[in-house]
Amino acid sequence: MAVARAVALPFQSAMALILVAAGTAPAPALASKISGEVGIYSKYLDYDLFVLTDEPVVQAGLYAQVSEECTAMAWGSHGTSTSAGGELDVGVRCQVPLGKGAASAYALRSFLRGYRDSWTIAAAYHIGGAEMAVEHFLWDGHPSGTRISASYRYSGIDKLTLKPVVAYETGLGVADMLAAGLNAEYALTGELSLVALGLVPLVEDESGFRQEEFMVGLRYGF
Repeated sequence: MAVARAVALPFQSAMALILVAAGTAPAPALASKISGEVGIYSKYLDYDLFVLTDEPVVQAGLYAQVSEECTAMAWGSHGTSTSAGGELDVGVRCQVPLGKGAASAYALRSFLRGYRDSWTIAAAYHIGGAEMAVEHFLWDGHPSGTRISASYRYSGIDKLTLKPVVAYETGLGVADMLAAGLNAEYALTGELSLVALGLVPLVEDESGFRQEEFMVGLRYGF
């Protein structure tokens, strides 16, 4: 999620810590508010065109609604022989009504094998299917960075959800990026979905660091 988000990682203990910090309700009341997902993907790809894992990866997330406004989460990805390694993210996201839409904010701590750990602090505004977001990345001992993105979620086709996105990113010690992409999800069953993400840079990266990328995967939600 932060620079490139990326399972077989022990996030149960991390979730316990973050739920206590958020002031969760007793377990019986919380049980019905826990959800999650697990998937296998052709590569680990995020909107910033960083590809830390250019091989199939398993990724999973666990989400718990700790209050009417806030959700705690833990998300992880396993590493491969050609990647920087696995990743574990833990954080809290809160959302409140604002005008005709809703405003949200989240804080996320990412533990990265092979890279310095990082923080992500973000705010977004949602109205209808549209979302405008600003994310700020803080790497320990590394230049910080900021990503600004706009997207629109369209679900007018049976079983198919499309989400075009445009993102601009600056900082992180690399060239600025302006990219466009399309995130697609097709519901095979109520819980199982086929997903795909394609991204292209809109401004040429002379270093060749960021190129066109495409990822497909199969995700199970519960």
